[in-house]
Amino acid sequence: SSIPSSSAGARALEQFRPQELSSLGWACAAVSVRGGLLIGSVSEELGQRDPGDFRPQEVANLTWALATCRLTSVQRLHMEAVRRVAQFAPQDLASVLWSSAASRCHVSLDRGTDMLFRSVCTSALATGFAEWAPQSLINTLWAVATVTARDPPGFVPAVVSVLTETSEAALYSQKHVPNVAWALATVRHCDNEILAINAAAAVALASEFSLQGLANLAWSRAALLIRDGALLNAVASAALPRIQSELAAVCSSSAEGEMDPWLAVSLSELAWAFSTLQKDEGVFAATATAMASLGRQMDEALGAGTAIGCTFFRPDAAAGPAAGSPEAALAGDATSKEEPRIVQEGPGWCAIMKPPGWEVDTQETDQVQAASRGRRPLSSFLQECYGMALSRQKSLDYGFLHRLDTPSSGLIVAALSCETLLRLRWVQATNDIEREYVVLCHGRIGQEGLVLDGPVRTDGRGPSVVAQDGQRALTQVCKLATLRRPQRSTDGTVPAYSLCRISIDTGRRHQIRAHLAHAGHPVVCDGRYAPQKLAEDLQICPRNFLHRWRLAWGSGSDGGPGPADADLAGSDGGIGWNRRSLEVRAPLPGDLRAVLVALEPEARADAVAVRAVLEGMWEKK
Repeated sequence: SSIPSSSAGARALEQFRPQELSSLGWACAAVSVRGGLLIGSVSEELGQRDPGDFRPQEVANLTWALATCRLTSVQRLHMEAVRRVAQFAPQDLASVLWSSAASRCHVSLDRGTDMLFRSVCTSALATGFAEWAPQSLINTLWAVATVTARDPPGFVPAVVSVLTETSEAALYSQKHVPNVAWALATVRHCDNEILAINAAAAVALASEFSLQGLANLAWSRAALLIRDGALLNAVASAALPRIQSELAAVCSSSAEGEMDPWLAVSLSELAWAFSTLQKDEGVFAATATAMASLGRQMDEALGAGTAIGCTFFRPDAAAGPAAGSPEAALAGDATSKEEPRIVQEGPGWCAIMKPPGWEVDTQETDQVQAASRGRRPLSSFLQECYGMALSRQKSLDYGFLHRLDTPSSGLIVAALSCETLLRLRWVQATNDIEREYVVLCHGRIGQEGLVLDGPVRTDGRGPSVVAQDGQRALTQVCKLATLRRPQRSTDGTVPAYSLCRISIDTGRRHQIRAHLAHAGHPVVCDGRYAPQKLAEDLQICPRNFLHRWRLAWGSGSDGGPGPADADLAGSDGGIGWNRRSLEVRAPLPGDLRAVLVALEPEARADAVAVRAVLEGMWEKK
């Protein structure tokens, strides 16, 4: 409280020496001065300084301070760390990596961050982690998992080996136990020895963890499909009272004009983990009730003007690639003059038919980049239709429950209130939302269809990849018809296509497109996953042939513990709790219908199936 925050004090920063500026930034972060004038002025002053004037420890302190205060102006400091990586002590390197990973929660990953992590990991491996304290190793492990979501070659096994051989004490730290569990699961590193140490520590310290820590522990076991009964029982026993105390704390903070949405994330992760591992222990009812209560509190906070996230973004009109052009398809864009429309409404929610070219913007969307590529934010449509405060909250994904690739079309569910959004997220977390798609892909798929369960790895930037170190993913493909082009291709062959109905049990980024491409049946007109077929595909199809035609929830159809088993009191808000089931459908849009009409069915049964799709008469099997 004694730190000056006047504009005069801020202007005086230009007289500060590098060490003094570094110490001031560290002090602001240490007392949690977020978004204030002083720390903002420190950030601005750094923009005028040469990073080379700061010593390695000062660079580390400043990057830590800016990330802690949720400021993202750290790229120049990261590049300075890359340039002088050999001069940094291990503790300072770990601090720089932590700040980079923490900033990843608020900005898109940049090339400088990639260079930083490669440099540090390579340097650490080369020295055999000499002089690296266990705490620095654990912080680095967490940072690597957060930023890359995969294991740099040899890095994680080497870190795990050092940790298990040198000291188990750090692995029993209250702070580190959940972070180690989460990081290992994120990079899909299943080492029995360190997981056993981690589980023993988790059981012993369960009552001391925050709810986020407990959620990370449960999530880690679910992600690795490890059914550790002792650990899950300990997490459940500690989580039930913790849910109530942290919910009360959030309600208190909202009364003071602040609200952090991370409690909702922890509740959702707990529900997902226990549902995935088919455990209950009272977690379903507790998380469901808490999410509904938290949602109501958020609605009250928004009504009172409390900010939960960033403001609504409306870009200027931008000329993107022409519709149907190779540039548009390769970029993953599909411009369209078609407007979204509301296809169904319920209490507190709506279902939107999203045309191609519209971006389902979330807190991870780079709005400026999307606008420059001609993508239109779906949140702008939601805002114009309803005007509710939630559609301006970036940290709550503007109310959208899920995403859909920009060049694709189909159904999107959006909540019109925070309470409904969190209720729906709980239903989604407990694996009780069915998603079905109509897809035209290359090649002949057999009548038996396909079950694609390869793990999918994604870093949120480039194409997703089917790889063993990816996250669990399941795509079920039911072939409806085999079709052919009426003309031969340039190589003299007659290409065949499979019209499919596809359902997914997980929602990894580009999951359907990556799975089908890996199986040798890429989606028609997919410039990202089948660029070699794009030129000919554009002759028959104007854009990515992938359409989400059906959504349903609240059925409890998976047979495991889920929404239908939770003993919930009161109204379900019309979203599918209390054994209710809702379904929304959207027929195939006109541009994709025209593609099917232009192709030739191989057999009579194929013609019947195509006609049923065109008329919207086929049923879920």
